This record gives sequence, structure tokens and C-alpha cells, in this order.
Amino acid sequence: MFLAKILSGSLRHCRVEGYSMLPTLAPKDIVIFRPTNEQDLSLKEGCLVVVSHPLKPEVLMIKRIYRLTQHGFDLRGDNEVGSIDSRQFGLVNNFCLRGIVEQVFKVQTAQIGPFGSFKKLKQKFFEAKRILLQLIAHQ
Repeated sequence: MFLAKILSGSLRHCRVEGYSMLPTLAPKDIVIFRPTNEQDLSLKEGCLVVVSHPLKPEVLMIKRIYRLTQHGFDLRGDNEVGSIDSRQFGLVNNFCLRGIVEQVFKVQTAQIGPFGSFKKLKQKFFEAKRILLQLIAHQ
């Protein structure tokens, strides 16, 4: 169903890059969005939207609507410390809106990364080190 809507243009998709929307969205997740405009009545605070970056119009961003105003959208990333959003560049003009997120396909990656399995790898390393030190101490 999604494929037919994507092929017809009634839905579009993009891939997540970066960590600004963690934990909701992670790198490589696929986001399906419905093209829309600022008059869409389903736009409300809390919605995930796809917008053109206000300073780099060729770049798409996925953010959450924090506040709607007459002058634009106050957009925020869910990862407060890792997001560049309206706190840095101000309100986003209505004409930057590209769509409302309808569906997210989570992509699990096996790679070691700062928010992935590195923590587990580190835990295993220290557990093995602790066991090895105990064995040495008991000899």
C-alpha cells in the first residue's frame, strides 16, 4: 500500500541521517511522509514534520512541531543536546514545510556507533577484564 502511494506521489520518503531525533528516529530509519502545506488542519504541536532547512533549502530536516505561530513553526529535535533546530535558527517559515510524517520504518544496524552496540561492547570488555583480574589474583 505504501509503495503504491509513494509511486503515485501521494506519499514520499526520506532516510534519517544524524542523531537529532533520538530516541524517536535513528540514523538510517526510513520516514514516510505526506506532502502538505501550512493550511493543513492536522498540523499541531507534537507532529513530526519534514521541512526544508531554513539556511540550506536543498537539505530536508525532520523535526517535531514544538509551537505553531502566525510567523512560522518552532521546530525542535527530540535529542535536545544533539539537535540544531529553532533554538539556533529561529522560527521556520511556513513555505519550508514539505510534509507530515505518517510512518517510520526502523532500521536496525549492527555497526558499532556512539549510540548503538558500542555500550554493550564496552560492558563486555570490562566484564572480561574483571574476570581476568580475579583469576590472576587467585593464582
